[in-house]
Amino acid sequence: MTPRVVRTALAVVATAALGACGEPADESGGDAGVDATSDATSDAALEVVTSDVNDGGMAADGSGDDVDAEDSGPAGACGPLGESRTYVLKTLRFARNEAGVSAGFDLDGRTSDGTDPVGCRKLDLTSPSGTPGVDNQFASLLPAIEAAGGMAFEGLIQDAINEGDILLLIELTSVESLDDDDCVSVEVQSGLGTPLLDQAGAMAANQTFARDPEGDHSHVDGARIVDGTLAVDSIRVTVPAYVFFYEFRIPVESARMEMHINEDGTATGVLGGGIEVDTLIEIVSQIDGAGGVPDAVTALAPGLADLAPNDSGQCTAVSAVLTFDAVPAYFYE
Repeated sequence: MTPRVVRTALAVVATAALGACGEPADESGGDAGVDATSDATSDAALEVVTSDVNDGGMAADGSGDDVDAEDSGPAGACGPLGESRTYVLKTLRFARNEAGVSAGFDLDGRTSDGTDPVGCRKLDLTSPSGTPGVDNQFASLLPAIEAAGGMAFEGLIQDAINEGDILLLIELTSVESLDDDDCVSVEVQSGLGTPLLDQAGAMAANQTFARDPEGDHSHVDGARIVDGTLAVDSIRVTVPAYVFFYEFRIPVESARMEMHINEDGTATGVLGGGIEVDTLIEIVSQIDGAGGVPDAVTALAPGLADLAPNDSGQCTAVSAVLTFDAVPAYFYE
């Protein structure tokens, strides 16, 4: 199995975690308990602060100044005013369980203490800010994957991003302010191109990529920006992956995302959701040369499921959290 194929296969496991498979989350957003790392080498927490939405606009340089009417983007569900902003993910990492603390979301709207049957008796974690109810059972699977021979899988994901094998872009439209905006349209889609890297070996900002005409994309209207943080309550993402001659298209439903837009134009975010246990086992079972990883996942994943209970009350999905860093980018038009 070639290194490129191994990277792509392992990346499926990572990106499949973008979808949520539990009960609808609390629409208030106050119980999300979301935190994220701020860059590829830092573990600093991102605290998502919610406040009342204020009027405002955004100039072409990304400041909070009003947008002139003649600079407005195309009309959409969020209205004719505003501009577009595109970001490309330059890092993608699993959030870890650090002594009961993890970035993430309360995906099922419950704070489980390990005895809650709806949460399949799985103990929820706490966010770095102290908010309880964070669902991230995949973090308990990570040590087993690493012990079974998957020590380098996150590094391989990063290599795939740097080489352009994984290009995930987030496009915002109808943006009137990067500080506070109560209606923004969001599209998550795959791109094509070979990224240029900066002197630190990370993806450089302000590059232009092609849209992948064969790639899946998802769109949602009505997202919001509050205090510089984009909040997407529910978006459907289909993740394509290829292993040898096999093609996988993994639908993930009701993914939650929060992305903080920094003053320098970069962004830091959190993706939370659920991986269907059967899908996860199918993916890893077809990765040739993965050592003991398939056996570890097959043995442990069903017992970690904490979302999407079936009619018998058995949970069928494992909650997972990924953090990411993104830089500004463009699409060829």
